[in-house]
Formats: sequence, structure tokens, C-alpha cells
Amino acid sequence: MGIISDILPQRKGKYTIMARICFYISSHGFGHATREIEVISQIPPAIDVEIITAGPRWLFEKSLVRPFDYTEFNHDCGIIQPDSFTQNLPATYARWCALLDQYPQFAEDEAARLRSHDVRAVVGDISPLAIAVAARLGVPSYLVANFGWDWIFQVFVEEMPAMQSVIDRIAEYYHQTDCLLQTPLSGPMTAFPHVQPVPLIVRRSHKTRDEARRGF
Repeated sequence: MGIISDILPQRKGKYTIMARICFYISSHGFGHATREIEVISQIPPAIDVEIITAGPRWLFEKSLVRPFDYTEFNHDCGIIQPDSFTQNLPATYARWCALLDQYPQFAEDEAARLRSHDVRAVVGDISPLAIAVAARLGVPSYLVANFGWDWIFQVFVEEMPAMQSVIDRIAEYYHQTDCLLQTPLSGPMTAFPHVQPVPLIVRRSHKTRDEARRGF
């Protein structure tokens, strides 16, 4: 996979022993998690991977065949929804205001926790906290995405003008990303200063066609 050479830390042409890549993954649905599962699957086992998310641990355990560390942390709530078709705009606004107010302290706490590891890159999908943590650690930040929350939330501004402040604060973090790895079928990604287009990233089945048929 072409993006791996951009993410993997290298030193004198060889992978750094026990180097670590941290993935801050949105817990809104399973799509962000399943996309990063495929990215993580391509990282050699010599590189430590830590997954920081409120997404369920079992999803990663079920899909990943390589070692990883898991830290439960709800740092990106996406849109608050009581069901698949309904969005709770006031709750979404309130939750993001609270998260963004806490981001500076979150970033400090995460950087302090991670300094004992050889963290060489931080990846977000599509959590803005990834960028803040990378900045505190002094390592590159990457986002893998086909949209940002700043674009998604634009549709809510007419109903709730205050949402613009959340959009602006999220976009400010996105603007500090070292590189956006932009997958196809994207929305506008104008907040990101450095963009590298990449192919569609999807999770691959570990079952043969016959095994999948028997499962059904």
C-alpha cells in the first residue's frame, strides 16, 4: 500500500526498533475504524501500533492479525445520533464545545503518557486531537480521510449559527496537519495545507470465497 512508506518511520534505511505509530480514530460508526484496520494491517510487526479510540476493542481484535495496543478514549464523537437517521444537533454542538475546550489538556496528557515510547508519527481518522498530540510530541501528523468534520458540520450552520465556531476551531487543527492522505469520493478538504491523494482503502477479508459462502 503506497501510503505506508509515508507513515513508517525509518532510520538509516531500517525500521527503528520498537518505534510506535499512534492512531486516533473517531468512534462515530465503524467506518473510520475499518479503514484504519486496513492501514494498520500493512504496517510491519516490528513497528508498535497503539489504537486510541472509543470504538469497540472487539472490532480490532476480530479484524487485525498483528499485535496492537488499545487505549479507550472518546476524543471524537462525530455527530450525536439516537439512531441511524436522526441527528441531535444541540447535543453534538455541546459535546464538541466540551471536547475542544479540553483538547489542550488532552494533548498535554497524551504527550506525557507517550513520551516513554518512541512515537514517530500520529495518524488521525478523522480526529483533530491527533494533530494536537503530534504537535506536542514534535512528530509528523497524518490524517486519512475523505471528509473533515468542518465540512460535515457546515450543513448545520443555518439551523444553529453557533456551530460555525466549532467548525472554525476544528479547521484550525486540520490546518496544522503535516499531510492529509485523501481517499476518493471526498468532500472539500480546503482546511488541509498538504494533500496527497491515495487509492480507496477498504478492509480485506481473511476468508476464502468458499469459507465466506459456508459462513452465510
